[in-house]
Amino acid sequence: MNEGIIRLITTSDCMYNCFFCHREGIKDKRSIMMNVEDIIFLYKIYNKYYGKDEIRISGGEPLMRKDIMDIAKGLYEVGCNTYLTTNGYLLKVKSDICKYLKKINISIHSLNNNKYREITNTNVNVDNIINQIKKIRNEYPKLDIIIDTVLLKSINTDDNIDKLIKISEELEIKIKFVELFLNNKKYLYPLEELETKIKDKGFKKTMTYIRKIKYQRDNAQIYIAKCFCNINQDNQRFSDYCNKYNDLFISPDGRVQLCRLCDKEINILYEIKNRNEKELIGKLDKAYQLLGKNCLVEGGNIWK
Repeated sequence: MNEGIIRLITTSDCMYNCFFCHREGIKDKRSIMMNVEDIIFLYKIYNKYYGKDEIRISGGEPLMRKDIMDIAKGLYEVGCNTYLTTNGYLLKVKSDICKYLKKINISIHSLNNNKYREITNTNVNVDNIINQIKKIRNEYPKLDIIIDTVLLKSINTDDNIDKLIKISEELEIKIKFVELFLNNKKYLYPLEELETKIKDKGFKKTMTYIRKIKYQRDNAQIYIAKCFCNINQDNQRFSDYCNKYNDLFISPDGRVQLCRLCDKEINILYEIKNRNEKELIGKLDKAYQLLGKNCLVEGGNIWK
C-alpha cells in the first residue's frame, strides 16, 4: 500500500521566482477549477477509501489563492490534518489560517537579505518573514512550525546553516534542510558535508525514514530531506520505491501529476464535479498503480 499522502497544488501562481523551483512538476500555468466544496469532497473520499487523514497544501504560493482560508477551515471541520507549505510573505495578512493547520512549512533559503532576494528574485526583506514566524509561534504554541531551506552550493551553504540552526533554537521551531531537485546539479550540495557539520555541533541522529533523517540536540530538531528522485539513483527497482512512498500531486485543475519529470497525468476533475465516488476511486487507484511506472530515474540514466 502506498504510504504517501495527497499534495494539493491549490494554485500555480507565486509572487516569488526562485531559480531552482520545480513547481511541483507543473510546467505551465493552471486554472483554478476545483472550488472549496470540490476539495472537501476529494478529501472525504480519499479518507474513506484509503484511511488517510492528511493533506499537504502547496503551490505556487497557496496563500495567494483567495479562498485559501475557506479551504483550510473546511478541511479542518471534516477532521483533516492539514499541512501548509508557504514562502511566508502573505502570513502578515493571513496568519489566521494557522488555527486550521497541523503543520506549517515556511521556505526560507537564506537569512542574508541580499542572498534571499537573489534566490527569490524579489525585494522582500527576510527579517519581515522571521518576525511573522515569531508572531505565529507566540499565538499558536502547539503548531508544528518548520523552516524549509533548499541547500544551494556556494550560495547559502556557508554561515547560513549555522544561523538557521541558531534561530530555530531561539524560536523553538524545527529546521529542515532540503536537497536540491535534480534539475540544477550545478548547485547540488553534498548532504554528507551537512551531516558532518551537524554532528560536529553535538546533534545526534535519532531517526531515519524513507528520505528524511532526524538529528536532535536537547530540544533542537533538524531534519535532512533527500530529494525523492535522488534517493536510489543506482536502484534498478526505483519504480517500486516511488510507487510505495511518493505522494499524489493534484493540480488546481483537477489532474493527478504522476511524475515531476514528465507530463503523465490523470484527469479527475469530471468525477469530482459530478460527485462520482465510484469513478473517482477508480481513477485514484489507477494513479497509485501508475506511480513510478516507466520511471525516468530507473537505473540512474537521467543523470548520465
